[in-house]
Amino acid sequence: MWEPNPEDAAQFDELRQWVAREVDIARAEAGWDEERLGAILEIISQQAEEQLDRQFGDHEPADVEEAHGMVSAVEAWASVLSYATSCFYFEGPESLFRGGGFSPKDVTPKLQDAVRKFVPFLRRACQAIGASSFSVSVGFPWGVSVGLGWG
Repeated sequence: MWEPNPEDAAQFDELRQWVAREVDIARAEAGWDEERLGAILEIISQQAEEQLDRQFGDHEPADVEEAHGMVSAVEAWASVLSYATSCFYFEGPESLFRGGGFSPKDVTPKLQDAVRKFVPFLRRACQAIGASSFSVSVGFPWGVSVGLGWG
């Protein structure tokens, strides 16, 4: 069964903990704005790209297990992006969602940039798994969703 190397797993866990701390700090301050969320998303995106490239490079998966590992890795990174995004829009007394009418002007491009980095990995994994399609969507207020289709 495919497993990420321990160094990558530890780095991912460190980043998840950092994001959780940043979200907690931002909730406690008055400075929780889209610019701050955008900065967090950029860091997540950069780390995702580096780790996915290191783990899988630009080669085809060696087997179905590695392909499932690619999908799992992408989904894990998508969940970190989604966590930060949903916390920003839904939680705390200053939640933008409470009043409606928000427009994620600074956030949308950063999420789109992040998910573009997932596409080559999902394309290769799809072929190896036998899925006929994949999708990565950016939606508000929840964040990023990854899907595979057989049809």
